[in-house]
Amino acid sequence: NTEKFYIIPTQVNVASPERLKINVAEGEFDALSVYYNLRKDPSQVYMAIGGSGYVGLMRYILTKLKLYYIELHLYPDNDKTGLKELDYIKELLYPYGIPIYVHRNVKDKEKDFGVTPDRIIESVYQM
Repeated sequence: NTEKFYIIPTQVNVASPERLKINVAEGEFDALSVYYNLRKDPSQVYMAIGGSGYVGLMRYILTKLKLYYIELHLYPDNDKTGLKELDYIKELLYPYGIPIYVHRNVKDKEKDFGVTPDRIIESVYQM
């Protein structure tokens, strides 16, 4: 199901001259942790892909929500999302000029962001 995802309720200004930051994690607890433990910025969007996958959610954002002036921040689990899927997302979003950042929790023995702040060491790179 490409429309099965979780989003933390928030209010954003889609007419802002700045790109809308969309933070996308794999699970609901990951998205909650990114919001409450890392960003704490209510002007951004926080989502979890649920059963839709990253590609399905990106298509939903572009085709249903018609959001193009965005900055995408992905928080994939270390044990699931491979470079092939991330490269496909980059290819999908390239025509829109959407910057993509990939965040990883590089703390030993942790696979994602759905943990307490003391168990997060964040690494980020731009695709």
